[in-house]
Amino acid sequence: MVSNLAQWYTLAKLKGPDTEKLELRVTDIENIVKNKPLEWILDCIRIFLGKKVNNINFKEEFVKIFLESDPYFPPNNNDLEVRILAGAVLYRFAKAAKLKNRLLGLQAIRTGIFGMNEESFINHDIIEGVLKQLNEESIAIRENSKQDLLKVTFDPEITAVDPTTVTSKFSNVNDSLKSIVNHINTVVGKKISLVDEESNIHWWIFRGFSSTKNELFAKIDPTEIPFVLAMELSALTKYAPGPYPADQFISKILSDSKNPGKEITIIDFVNKIDKGGKMQFGFNPGIFGNLTPLSTAIVNSKEADDVETWVQPFEKLCSIKRTKKVSPKDLALQLYNESLILKY
Repeated sequence: MVSNLAQWYTLAKLKGPDTEKLELRVTDIENIVKNKPLEWILDCIRIFLGKKVNNINFKEEFVKIFLESDPYFPPNNNDLEVRILAGAVLYRFAKAAKLKNRLLGLQAIRTGIFGMNEESFINHDIIEGVLKQLNEESIAIRENSKQDLLKVTFDPEITAVDPTTVTSKFSNVNDSLKSIVNHINTVVGKKISLVDEESNIHWWIFRGFSSTKNELFAKIDPTEIPFVLAMELSALTKYAPGPYPADQFISKILSDSKNPGKEITIIDFVNKIDKGGKMQFGFNPGIFGNLTPLSTAIVNSKEADDVETWVQPFEKLCSIKRTKKVSPKDLALQLYNESLILKY
């Protein structure tokens, strides 16, 4: 990873430290990934993307870690280097973190970049790597992979005269059989869930009918349909990240409806949800906050007296301009992906 880190300094047009100090940086990064909770990693994502962090002391804590191993690490005027190192943390996190946190972190990066100016990204390679890995994780969750058999050892001789010993051996056999049954139930249960997910989604697309609106997708207001598609597809999805071709599912419905709509601003989109029954949105951004920008906009707009009350803070918090226009497909896909993070 030392060579990668050196390259990332170069990409950011910042003179990097020597090899010895780069090795210290890599050791610090390894310790961060190993020891820091997900909430802390989410602020790494925010620093990397140039968004406002949740923990106001985060940057100070981040810099302190590297100062402890390298007293010459710049304590001030270090914004660019901090972003480079935050990106390196995310790169390693994507490779080494525990599965649940890894999937949540990767998804938060994907949803966090929504609506942002790509020119503000300091390292496109890391973002592209994350998106590629998410697709691979989605496929791996759903592929019909070979399951390892549960290895259980039985004692073939239950010949002891002592009743206590016999009872103990029978108890061990019983426990082993229970383990086998539980393992089989887990494997079969997941396969059934995945079959349900696939068949239900295909039927949903084929029908072209909204169960929540009780009408054909073709008759739903084009401004409202991204919300409807996101919520209904989310309800049908059993595992996160969602199916790799989720964007194609959404495109198919929009194409079949023959009324896919035009690009609209996030403000117009959120305001339309308000008119169309925003209370159906039952997710709270929680620790993900501005890394789930549409969810944040929807929730904050509920509490606002007028549009301007929530729009100004939203622009600063999520680094998205109010004039940014987005296609119905991208709005639906983004809200769908956000709902999966908050749902699971």
